[in-house]
Amino acid sequence: MNYIINILTGTPLKVWILLKVWILLWYLFYTGIKAIKPQTIWLPKLFILPLIITGLSVAGLLKQPNTMQSTMWYSYLASVVLGGLVSWLFFRNTQLIIDRTTKSVTLPGGYITLFLLLGIFVLNYFWDYMHAVHPTFFTLPVNCFKTASSGLLAGLSMGRAATYTYKFFKTN
Repeated sequence: MNYIINILTGTPLKVWILLKVWILLWYLFYTGIKAIKPQTIWLPKLFILPLIITGLSVAGLLKQPNTMQSTMWYSYLASVVLGGLVSWLFFRNTQLIIDRTTKSVTLPGGYITLFLLLGIFVLNYFWDYMHAVHPTFFTLPVNCFKTASSGLLAGLSMGRAATYTYKFFKTN
């Protein structure tokens, strides 16, 4: 038993981070693949993933060196709004099966969730790689572009949930 404890406590931090990345990637694939089939979701549960994505993007924004620059926040908010509008245009004609007794909607299957989750992973990987390899590359305009890209994905996911919620309450 001490042997296993020594292995776990002596594991370098890089290995744990790599393990975390693989677990996250597996979860993203699992969630995205599960969304390919139609699924019934309780209405408030529609907002779990968008809130996590938005929270992570805001947390990433707060870690930026130029966080207090109003330009960073403006680019983030503008891209969230743009993502929400694009999402509304894309999902407004989606046919949902609405069950008012259980307050749930049956979403059609599709690859959108998989692409969105993998897009988030790829964007975070790209920006973290660029920051590690070329830290001087991150000027204010590049940081604004970085926050805008994460804001766009947050807006897309939040807009999708808001569109489906709107359709739930709009239908009689």
